[in-house]
Amino acid sequence: HKFHRGPWHYVNFPYRAGQAESSLPSDPLPNETNILKEIETSQKVVQKLLKFDPGAAAGVSHEANRAVRVCWLFHLIGDLHQPLHAVALVDDKLFPDGHHDDQGGNLLAIRPDARAKPQRLHGYWDGILGYDSRFSSVCDFADLLSRDPTLAPDKLEELTSHKQPRDWAAESYAAAKSHVYLEGKLPRVLWADVDAKKVAADDVPAVSTFDGANSRTLARRRMVVAGNRLAETLKTVLGK
Repeated sequence: HKFHRGPWHYVNFPYRAGQAESSLPSDPLPNETNILKEIETSQKVVQKLLKFDPGAAAGVSHEANRAVRVCWLFHLIGDLHQPLHAVALVDDKLFPDGHHDDQGGNLLAIRPDARAKPQRLHGYWDGILGYDSRFSSVCDFADLLSRDPTLAPDKLEELTSHKQPRDWAAESYAAAKSHVYLEGKLPRVLWADVDAKKVAADDVPAVSTFDGANSRTLARRRMVVAGNRLAETLKTVLGK
């Protein structure tokens, strides 16, 4: 846990169910830091534009910390392309405490299909393309995506038009509105109620076959877009 930094992984731009607006709000919900700030800081640290990194672990040399920040770029650029790392559903009645939000889907329950057990909505999206983290499996999946003609760089118009991390967050926010919260129509069941057995597993909303297929298609595209942007970012900050 020496390098764990929970607040770095996300930014919570507020979304209210049923809102018509899909563009990114001007400000996120308050937090000590967020993924956009830490991507920027990571770039500056790797480029040696910062003499002091407030997020550095104790006892780690400056050069070693640069290496850690390169790892963070891999992680954070990937995270930012998962829709629920850029949004929070705000509902004053459902979430009466704090910022009245679902914490990026962590407080809501979903079932991947009608036969599956309930899980957190955020976890569903984190694992939508699988949980096999073996190096060979990751390479095989990357190869599969690279050979998909619909995911070739020249087919991904967002690579040309959106160059900054805030633009990438805006894409994720819009995707969350349409694909995660289903334009506000996603049934909302609290994970705490499921965990406490107040809501039966069979009463937790299940993702339809149609929505599940659309979500996986979106996730594959977001992964490929993130990979391309990571490559360009590394070229810039490492001077390659």
